[in-house]
Amino acid sequence: MPQGNGKGGGPSNGNVTVDLPPQAGAFDLTMHIEGYDFGSASWYLILSGAQITAGNTRQRLRVGTDVGDVANASANDILPYMWRIRMEHGDATEMIYSVSYQLP
Repeated sequence: MPQGNGKGGGPSNGNVTVDLPPQAGAFDLTMHIEGYDFGSASWYLILSGAQITAGNTRQRLRVGTDVGDVANASANDILPYMWRIRMEHGDATEMIYSVSYQLP
């Protein structure tokens, strides 16, 4: 799981991208960016992407104080010290995809 710099604060902005190459079939895949709350020892939702239902798809989510709130695309927020990318599979369909992130 990606983490901050270990100096008491994490990165403030970030981009996360999921790529599905061309492939046959219907899919049910949703990408979530979550932060960790040390006080309650639990994960909380920062941003969810739109449901991906076909191959040959690229989806990018942005989190940062310099972006606006857009449903399923961006959140005007900061990435906390500890955060993760969680991929939710809605069915048992096999699929190939890659997930990457970029921090400033």
